[in-house]
Amino acid sequence: RNGFREYMSFASMLQFKGRINRENEFDDSSMVMFELASGQNPLIKQPWKSVRATQNVLKSMLREKLASPAYSTEALRRELQETQISSAANTLLESERKYKFEDIEKNFKVIQSETKLVLVDSDSFDKLERGFINATERKKLFRDKAIQMYATKINEMELPESSRFPGVFLWNYGYDNFLGYMRGVIDLKKLQDQSYVF
Repeated sequence: RNGFREYMSFASMLQFKGRINRENEFDDSSMVMFELASGQNPLIKQPWKSVRATQNVLKSMLREKLASPAYSTEALRRELQETQISSAANTLLESERKYKFEDIEKNFKVIQSETKLVLVDSDSFDKLERGFINATERKKLFRDKAIQMYATKINEMELPESSRFPGVFLWNYGYDNFLGYMRGVIDLKKLQDQSYVF
């Protein structure tokens, strides 16, 4: 009935609201939105320019009290204007209309940064390194106990890479099924905020 979420796009905000209070079951549900301060934490970076633009649109619409689904089209219009991708969108639509699928594949990517496989279970990573996991088990392991992470983030965190399977890394920070790798982000932040007296 209550939810906490980092600032997002207008459409994502509407979807999140629906998950908090499905079918208006509660009269007093609430949603709290926040921003992560990057500071010196290498795990928390300022969002991409396009993401920041959609966040700014949401903030401005909330200030104007335009938060209902009826304003979705207006939010999208502002996001396109803010991110200056209208011309790119027109090019994409024109390529699709002319069936230029090779151009679409070459010039338009959903995720532009390279991602790599990161295991979140150290015991499994150790077994993988020792050769104790066969091909069938390895496929299941990569499906159930691994995540995709940007290569730039992997480099920043200096995650260890498998010697037997290059391109597979180990997330050697905290992880749980609810928060995912953000568990490690929170733990690291707590350590950085603590002061010790010797």
